[in-house]
Amino acid sequence: MAAAQTKSIRRGLYSALTGSAQLSAIVGDRIYHQAAPKNADLPFVVFFKQSGTPTYTFGSTAFDAQSWAVKCVDRDETSDRAEDASSVVDALLTNGTLTLSAGSVMDVRRTADIDFMEPDEGQQYRHSGASYRVTVQ
Repeated sequence: MAAAQTKSIRRGLYSALTGSAQLSAIVGDRIYHQAAPKNADLPFVVFFKQSGTPTYTFGSTAFDAQSWAVKCVDRDETSDRAEDASSVVDALLTNGTLTLSAGSVMDVRRTADIDFMEPDEGQQYRHSGASYRVTVQ
């Protein structure tokens, strides 16, 4: 059940993110699962599963709460574009509706922020996003 729900949530998140004209205006079609390709143009969005916690009742799974990170990465001296993309993602996902092929969404909530700068060979890579708890039944 968990693998089918994970695939369903991954596809639902990808569909929600790629279906947003506002997000597309910032990152184009550069939305990736787990990792961006080497030498990907910036900015881009990357999303990945962090964890999953099933809840059982009477020996069967009642619901599954999965934590997914969604962040924008940009190379810039400010975090402006990454934060703008992160705000769009938050509006899309928090209390949002995901279309799933397995299970149904009970809740989508932001649980933690992601905000850091990664220096690399004189460049500044800005990361802005959040972890979301996606609860499915």
